[in-house]
Amino acid sequence: MRPVNRITAAGGTATLLAIAVVVVTDLAVPGVGAWWDRHSLIGSFVTSTLILGVTVQVVDQVAARRKVRERKRVAAVQALIVYGQALRTESALIGAPGQPRERDPESEVQALASMVLVAAPALFEDPAARVFMEKVERFSTLLVRMLRRRGDELTDTDRARLSQAKDALSTAVRPLLSRLRPQEVETLEDAAPT
Repeated sequence: MRPVNRITAAGGTATLLAIAVVVVTDLAVPGVGAWWDRHSLIGSFVTSTLILGVTVQVVDQVAARRKVRERKRVAAVQALIVYGQALRTESALIGAPGQPRERDPESEVQALASMVLVAAPALFEDPAARVFMEKVERFSTLLVRMLRRRGDELTDTDRARLSQAKDALSTAVRPLLSRLRPQEVETLEDAAPT
């Protein structure tokens, strides 16, 4: 994500160039200062226009940076929600050994797929979030494969692959969560359905 688009960059360049031309000609060309003195209305108009141009550039930059920062926070929140659902889905699928499952794994996988689809637009443009999405896709693919083999017990190889994918997912979500304050992460985790 670039905070500056081409039109804004061109406007900023034109404004700076105009300021440079006015200053250089006033200092280097004899008689220009006297001309500005005789034409004070034009001088005031040019000065006001250049100040307005600089002000617009500064405000545009601040707004663009704020927008990027907010998008990063939205991506972090979406990632936390998807991450929580991925962990619930794994728990529903694997469960505790010898214990009946409390949740339906199929509905948890469907919920995870829905959350990934909803979160994808917020996560796609952010490089760190895109890495997280790749890890979520790998993790959820493993979960779906294991769910399709109904009745079969998970092998040690299955558990090892799932553990490795879960570790990769946990590693990928950390940079996104660092964008949020710890209190926000706790609040979002507490508000998530269990």
